[in-house]
Amino acid sequence: MEKATREKLAKIAKDMAQVPFHGDVDGMASNLASIVRLFPTWNLREADGLWCAAFVYYCCTTAGFEIPFRPEECKTCHLAGCLGWEEFALGDRRIEYHKGQEGYVPEAGDGGYDPCCRRKCEQYIRNYRALYR
Repeated sequence: MEKATREKLAKIAKDMAQVPFHGDVDGMASNLASIVRLFPTWNLREADGLWCAAFVYYCCTTAGFEIPFRPEECKTCHLAGCLGWEEFALGDRRIEYHKGQEGYVPEAGDGGYDPCCRRKCEQYIRNYRALYR
């Protein structure tokens, strides 16, 4: 198997970003199954509207990075959630993590951070916990 690299990840992410992935929208059924299947405890209904971080994981695994869907550093959720990626990055010294504005300029192959996505994920977690308590 070819070695996973940042460059390969950047190319795959760029190519996959051109695929019109979507949840249930405008009468069209979701086409997120290839992304959602990587998370055994998740389903298409739960993923609808909250799959951006799962897309990152999909690109990473497609590029050959061997990352469990829920590394032990993830205390709140698995890597389908932005918060999971943040916990993973904070808990694993191999991952360079830049929080907030430090003058950091991302390069191709770097992970991304979207505060709006994080708020959506946090709301999803609160809703999920309320439903399943």
